[in-house]
Amino acid sequence: MTTRIITSCAALAATLVIAGSVALADADVPPRAASGQTLDIPEKQLDQGEVFHVLPALGTQFVLRNDADLLLSVAVCNHVVGYFVAPFDLEAARTPLLAGAFRVPVPALRVGAAAADQRLLGSTGLDADSYPEITFILTDTRDVQREEGADGRYACKLSLLGQLTIKDQVVDIEIPAEVRRVPFTWQMQTLTMGDLLVVRGSWELPTDKCGLSTDSADFIGPTTAFDIAFGCSTVPPDASLDPRVSRETLYAQQQFLTRLRDFDDPADAYAYGRELLSKFRDDAFALTQLAMLVLTEDDIERRDCAFVEQALKRANELTSGQDANTLNALARLSYQRGDLAGAVAHAQEAVEHLENLAPYEAFPIRQALQQYEAEQSALTPKPAAESAAADHTADQPEPSAEE
Repeated sequence: MTTRIITSCAALAATLVIAGSVALADADVPPRAASGQTLDIPEKQLDQGEVFHVLPALGTQFVLRNDADLLLSVAVCNHVVGYFVAPFDLEAARTPLLAGAFRVPVPALRVGAAAADQRLLGSTGLDADSYPEITFILTDTRDVQREEGADGRYACKLSLLGQLTIKDQVVDIEIPAEVRRVPFTWQMQTLTMGDLLVVRGSWELPTDKCGLSTDSADFIGPTTAFDIAFGCSTVPPDASLDPRVSRETLYAQQQFLTRLRDFDDPADAYAYGRELLSKFRDDAFALTQLAMLVLTEDDIERRDCAFVEQALKRANELTSGQDANTLNALARLSYQRGDLAGAVAHAQEAVEHLENLAPYEAFPIRQALQQYEAEQSALTPKPAAESAAADHTADQPEPSAEE
């Protein structure tokens, strides 16, 4: 693989894809759309093929790995936003990918240890405050080797050519990759409601070309490796599949989540969230959903229980304390605060109001009640007589085979 550093913005803007690829107007990665969970794809690319959106929840990983003398650092981000454009007629096409781009929120990269995360994301590392995203744009493909597929599936190995931007470094890279396309089946509905595209690849760069300090060989090695494993779907992650939720409401909720989870900026996120509390003041369902995002989404560093309580108090007023979803959220809030008795009480109320919910909505509410009751039971001291009887039984010898 050859790697070339582009040192001028003019050179970057003038770089065009080579013959046989989608002609891009420029080499800029498209910005995030209103929801923050997709990219604003250029119109001309929409006309050239079928768009597959990277799904943050579908096993998507961007991995950065550095092996130093004393420390192996492996940082993972599951919240990549991006897309790939595949030909409408894949069988007749020269390449399975006509265009593509992705954005990686740097604050969402996690090593798993606080000190290591701080070193990676701090000013001598990726400097997340100044450079909040790593980006990539696909400029061409080559060396496409088709593999046998079954049941309408397509698979191939190829090289992805493109430009990776880390901090102030813009690097031309070649990624040995694999692409698999899987038509939708009903067995896939828990993952996506659209056709699936899996893109996986790996590459390496000199660590100094990643904008990382190489002052200490003990803590950072001379080469940094990258892996991508993206699950992509024809149904974007910001598609509104619930008729109770308008597109505007969903976009607002996902923008809140993007700020809070992906960019780990609670001050900005909750300031925006308070605007949404006012905007959704008369929408109990939207308020409850907003609260549950804070309570249940993975990778949120600060869960503001006061914010959640404000949302749920209003939602409960609007529904007169009769909505199972809101009561279930109140149970989760009590659980988050360590109040098991309150969690059980609210969850029991929620179970009493399941008549208007579909089975797939009612099941997790019943399951939550069982969890809270089991944990409460485990913490409840047994009466002395019952405890003594249990101890006596445990002390009895096992009966022999002759007995």
